[in-house]
Amino acid sequence: MVRVGSAICSSVSDYTILRLEELTKQSGNESPLLRWHKRQAAIAKQRLVRGPQRVYVVPGRHCVKVGITWDMDERWARLRSANPHIEQPHFVSEPLKKAKGIEKAAHAALKQYSINGEWFDCSRYLAAEIVRGLIAEHERSD
Repeated sequence: MVRVGSAICSSVSDYTILRLEELTKQSGNESPLLRWHKRQAAIAKQRLVRGPQRVYVVPGRHCVKVGITWDMDERWARLRSANPHIEQPHFVSEPLKKAKGIEKAAHAALKQYSINGEWFDCSRYLAAEIVRGLIAEHERSD
C-alpha cells in the first residue's frame, strides 16, 4: 500500500497511473505512457473478470495461428479484418484455466515451423493435434 496525497494505492501500477494523471492535469495533455498504463490495468482487470480462456488454431493462406482468447467470435472477427486470407477457426478448445501455458507449450512444440510470433508454417491438422495433446497432458497432470 502506498499513500499519495489523500489516495491509497494498492499496487505500483495504481501509483504510476495516479502520478501520471497528476502530471496530465499540470500539462493539460494525456501522455502515451498514461494511456499505456491504463490499458494494461484494464487488461489485468479483464483477466480477473472474464475467467478461463480458450486455445485456438486458425488457418491462413499458407500458415496457421495458435493463440488464446476469451471470445472466439470477437477474436476471429478482428483477425479477419486484419487479414482477408484467414479462414474459419479449425480448432477451439473449451475454456481452460491453463490456456496461456498450453499456448506457450504449443508455440515451443511448433518452433521449427515458426514464421513470426504466433504464426507457423505447418498444417492446421498438425497444430490442432499438438494443442489437443497438450490439453490432454495438462488434464492428466491435474
